[in-house]
Amino acid sequence: MYQFITCHSYVYCILWCRWLKQQFQEADVDNNGCLNFEECQKLLKQLNVKLPKHTVRRLFDGANTNKNLRNGEQVLDAEEFVTFYMNLMSRSEIKQLFNKYAKDGKEMKAQELCNFIRTEQKYPNFSIEECNTLIETFEQSQLKDNYK
Repeated sequence: MYQFITCHSYVYCILWCRWLKQQFQEADVDNNGCLNFEECQKLLKQLNVKLPKHTVRRLFDGANTNKNLRNGEQVLDAEEFVTFYMNLMSRSEIKQLFNKYAKDGKEMKAQELCNFIRTEQKYPNFSIEECNTLIETFEQSQLKDNYK
């Protein structure tokens, strides 16, 4: 029986970063290895990311650590784009909720997940068995195999 779900699966993170880099490469139509702000905005739209332009601009500027320019414009390389995207998707309120229910802050045991679903999602009759099914179905890491 499955006992926990991890906050971040290392394998999933690697696969996600590869996927993001692939999306970056497809968006880099001129094959120069970088995207300017407008190209990034277009890619974000394709990825269904909807945020205010000023927020996107602030995070774009922050991710541009190499300070590369193309035609006088700031651009992001693939690594910077992954950082940029991850910062866009970071949500402190989700991390706070996770930490509220995951006692160790690293993984959520089935009972902790059940408490979260019952309290925050308002499903008072959600069972431990249903939580274990969620973990079995959606946890990407090998950690779930340690607790069968």
